[in-house]
Amino acid sequence: IYTILNTLSLHDALPISAVSWLVESEITAGVAPGLYRPNSVVNRGQMAQFLWKAAGSPEPAETYSFTDVASNDYYYTAVSWLVESEITAGVAPGLYGPNRQLTRGQMAQLLWKAACGASA
Repeated sequence: IYTILNTLSLHDALPISAVSWLVESEITAGVAPGLYRPNSVVNRGQMAQFLWKAAGSPEPAETYSFTDVASNDYYYTAVSWLVESEITAGVAPGLYGPNRQLTRGQMAQLLWKAACGASA
């Protein structure tokens, strides 16, 4: 775990506990071996993976197809779970937008629906 935190500087002291929790909970392992990059942006594919892993990596009952999500993408199962759980329906019919950066508002919406359920 400490090798992942080696890119955090002294002024990043607050996120160290959060990053440690993410790694220990197997929600993320960073962007590469030994590298976390706390100031990098998060895209929709990564956020799908984080939410799915935070929920315990449940297997969705079925898969959902988006033209921009291939079955061999690391976030494929996570996206299907998000759709099945009614956390998101994508960005447009047939599109998930996995490489689009998340705004803080979009992140808040996804977290809220994941925590409070589809009726939120």
